[in-house]
Amino acid sequence: MNDGPMDSQDIVAWGKPRPEKFFAELERIDALCEWGKPYGLDGFVRMEFHLCVSAAAECIIISRLIILYHSEAMICNVSDTLEVVTLLDLLPTNVTERNRIPLVGTPSVYKQDPPPRPPPGPPPRPPHVEPPPGWRGSLPDDVLSRFEAHVAGGWHDLAPGETRVQLDYTGLITFYDPTLSSLVEARQGKDRMHHNLQNISASDAAHVLAELRYVLTRKQGSGSSVDWKSTTRVVVERYADRLEYLRFLLSPNATVMFTDAAAQAFAVRARLLVMLGPYITTVDVPQQEQELSASANLNVTWLAPVVRRCATTFTSHIPLGMLTPQEVRIHAAVENTLREICRRLGLLWVQFFDVEEADEAKAAEVVEVGYRHIDELMSWLDWSLWVRCEPACGLGVRHISPLIFLRMEADGVFLFFSGGQENCYLPSWPFLKGDDPYDMTPRCISPKNAVR
Repeated sequence: MNDGPMDSQDIVAWGKPRPEKFFAELERIDALCEWGKPYGLDGFVRMEFHLCVSAAAECIIISRLIILYHSEAMICNVSDTLEVVTLLDLLPTNVTERNRIPLVGTPSVYKQDPPPRPPPGPPPRPPHVEPPPGWRGSLPDDVLSRFEAHVAGGWHDLAPGETRVQLDYTGLITFYDPTLSSLVEARQGKDRMHHNLQNISASDAAHVLAELRYVLTRKQGSGSSVDWKSTTRVVVERYADRLEYLRFLLSPNATVMFTDAAAQAFAVRARLLVMLGPYITTVDVPQQEQELSASANLNVTWLAPVVRRCATTFTSHIPLGMLTPQEVRIHAAVENTLREICRRLGLLWVQFFDVEEADEAKAAEVVEVGYRHIDELMSWLDWSLWVRCEPACGLGVRHISPLIFLRMEADGVFLFFSGGQENCYLPSWPFLKGDDPYDMTPRCISPKNAVR
């Protein structure tokens, strides 16, 4: 896959991205396990189907913090690391005939000769499955069973995510390390969907692998006791809903709620004060003389301490000397994210500080300026909480979750749709990407009606 979902695994396995091997799963896990032998690794956990990311950093110069949601474990030696608890002869599943469509663009990724094409015509009917003696009624449906497995995976779509996998934040390594100059240059001017690792230099790849080896071999228990998972989560919880509501108040869609632009501006000012009020002291307020010599919305220096308190409240008490290099990156990610949030809110507050004395035209002007600021900020943050279908899907929607299943054939990858309820679907590797493989806009689909 040229858009990079397997790049990081490939670098560990083979030292560089190998897009031509995107379906070489057995070869990949063998290479990963061979690489991990010297470090006593029993296996690997990776994301599956959809990747939910909590962005706690600027995408070019600071790391992003990844939260595990829907994951799978790859065990190197099952007999050595797992104990058999039970072996059950469960009910067979009723294999049903499935609709199918080819995955757009799939054949182009094959570098080696593909296997022979199957004969033309529809796929053969599935074999009949005999129920056990004494069974009455239908057997479990195989497609529905797979669908429910994906629904179960979707239970972890939101925080706290997959809690059975515990990340060691003191050793969290990222390809958003600003010292990886080849990737910094390759990502300039590109959105996150184009941030693959194809352009990583050999020296930068070697640097990441060296850091990974260092983390795996250093003394266990290194690092601080800072709860980075909670710290990053608190940042998102504090601002996600408030920023979204603030953008709505500033949008043209909100004008129906207010009698005029002045009333709209007053409501925005009140919301800004909710977010910045805990950081404004009485000595920060510009004095009368300052306002006479320079308008408060032109002189922003009085807000500098307010923005500083807002940006460092969560991290100012953490001594950097006790952090691992990986924790230092997380610390910088949190501070830089908060700094940009607080900087934008500060710029808005300067505009809205005396808006209650402004006329209608001035109020409309600051509302328009404010909307641009918040819209740009939310695009920069790009938090997963804001990824959803708008308007919402029909009755019965449960999760943003994959509803399609995979079968390899010579002429490509085929998707099988199950169920009948409308769902909010987030296009994810390698499924249902449509004409634009980088369009990740969530959409409502009805699996029953998606394919005939």
